[in-house]
Amino acid sequence: MKQKIFNFVKNNKIMLLIITLWVVALIVGTINWNSNWIGFWGSLIGSFIGVLGVFITMKVDQEEREKERKQDIFISNLSTYIGLHRTLSSTEFSSIYKELLKLKNSKE
Repeated sequence: MKQKIFNFVKNNKIMLLIITLWVVALIVGTINWNSNWIGFWGSLIGSFIGVLGVFITMKVDQEEREKERKQDIFISNLSTYIGLHRTLSSTEFSSIYKELLKLKNSKE
């Protein structure tokens, strides 16, 4: 359910923005303007902008950390990859199987 909502929001960003702006404009148009309302709407819009900035920053940071994690996983498993390369160079299936078992047991 959560994933469906996320996909809907992701695919319909412009439509949701237009609806949100329309609702805000409707509410703003129906109120009597005084300094209290101006302060309220200013702080509300400023809060949304601040939260949006934090969200974008977190998303970019998460993507960068994911890239670094993938690189770390590859580097930490480099000996396994080298062993697999050596193993797959042999022609007999039984020797490949034995070598893979050795690699598995050596990592545990």
